[in-house]
Amino acid sequence: MLSFRKWKKIKKEEWRKNAQFWIKILSQKLDPFREEITYKAILKFFKNKKRLKVLELGCGEGTLSRKVAKMGHQVFALDQAEKLIEKAKKEEEKKPLGIKYFCKDATDLSFLPKNFFDIVFSHHFINEVLIPEKVIKETRKVLKKKGEMISLFLHPCFDLFSKKLKEKFNIIAYFSKKILKRKFLVSGILSPADVTYIHLPLEKWISIFSKNGFLIKNIFEPHPSLKKLKEDKFFRENFEYPLFILIEAQKED
Repeated sequence: MLSFRKWKKIKKEEWRKNAQFWIKILSQKLDPFREEITYKAILKFFKNKKRLKVLELGCGEGTLSRKVAKMGHQVFALDQAEKLIEKAKKEEEKKPLGIKYFCKDATDLSFLPKNFFDIVFSHHFINEVLIPEKVIKETRKVLKKKGEMISLFLHPCFDLFSKKLKEKFNIIAYFSKKILKRKFLVSGILSPADVTYIHLPLEKWISIFSKNGFLIKNIFEPHPSLKKLKEDKFFRENFEYPLFILIEAQKED
């Protein structure tokens, strides 16, 4: 297994290479999964609520942070990728929403006030940290009493599957910690570099939250409506099994 320092170096280089790819994909709304499924799964936690203090981990170029801020919430956001944070700050300058962006590592949130945030959320981030416990422990410090951590990422029960390799499910691999790599193909555009992330079995993810001061409130599997799965050719062909999981966890006293 890679050292934590080596992992951070790999991730920094990946995001340097992939920054413009994701800026293009997100600014032009080219990812149907985000536009139709995962953004909605996150944003439902902010509807009909007033002026929450919110932190996004791994915010990228700020698309979701902006959506949350437009709902009337006070948003802070961080990411390690300098190019993505630069883009996010430029968008804030163009259309100010009061978002505070930081080019920081989510495994050290000591620069933020303790017991401050109502919700800390992440979208395709927590499984890109070699030791997710570090992020969860830091998140607990900055959340208010009964504050929530919302984490959406690739479904650990299915992230070992491949459409091209219809091989027998590897049960040993499933129950092991594995480092996976893949390029992302979005609307016919291939990411320049691999994205490296970890696989853990579902029971391990739940254990990590519960052993680090969180109560699991809900587990969701964001997906298209059954009507869309039946009638929409894209989702019928590209959503063959659950792709995403969302864990809603509450800080325990």
